Amino acid sequence: MMDHIVFWLFALLSALGLAGYFFQVVAVRSKLTRNKKTARSSQDEELLLLSPVSVIKPLKGLDDNLFDNLSSFCTQEYPGYEIIFSLQDANDPAYKVAQKVKDRNPECDITVLVEHCSAGLNPKVNNLMPACGRAKYEQILISDSNVMVGNDYLKETARHMRDPRVGLVTNIIRGIRARSLGSLLENLHLNSFIIGSVCFFYHYLHRPWVIGKSMLMRKRDFEAIGGFSAVKDVLAEDYVIGK
Repeated sequence: MMDHIVFWLFALLSALGLAGYFFQVVAVRSKLTRNKKTARSSQDEELLLLSPVSVIKPLKGLDDNLFDNLSSFCTQEYPGYEIIFSLQDANDPAYKVAQKVKDRNPECDITVLVEHCSAGLNPKVNNLMPACGRAKYEQILISDSNVMVGNDYLKETARHMRDPRVGLVTNIIRGIRARSLGSLLENLHLNSFIIGSVCFFYHYLHRPWVIGKSMLMRKRDFEAIGGFSAVKDVLAEDYVIGK
């Protein structure tokens, strides 16, 4: 009797898992298809209608492909934007990489900002606060140092902000180029659980999840909810900002 109960319990759990996986796949396919259609329809839009953006990239230590990751933001097909590489210490090894990226791309408006900040317990937020204060544009895009993008990333992200009802735009992140077991496991986590969960909740429950690796918002909207001061002591600042 007990064997039958255990069998059917495992069968039920397996069926629920497969059903959840199926619905996640449907949600991901639906989201990607919709984005492609919208992107094609926006190709005729005037780029000049897009507002300038301050891209803020907090740096700490050396990520894999750091130079290529940072350089990918210097070739954006976008009418006006600046990049701020923000560090806490000039002795950080990422400083030389950021400076090298700036030297290699003189046509790009790049600032390498070194300013120590210990306002809160969250080190990423401490890194972001000085850069946000130096940002010259109303729209700010926070992007992690281990993110690499295509040259249409900024255009396809910022076009959503033309709708005044949109307060924040985030992006689905795909993990590639694993060089170690740890990075391979992280990529598997990103490409399965994270992407699937984000698309599932958005598609079926209409609940957007904000991914901190890429967040675009207006300064005035962000300041209206307290800005970085409201999340300086929070570990998952992206989750709180998204709420």
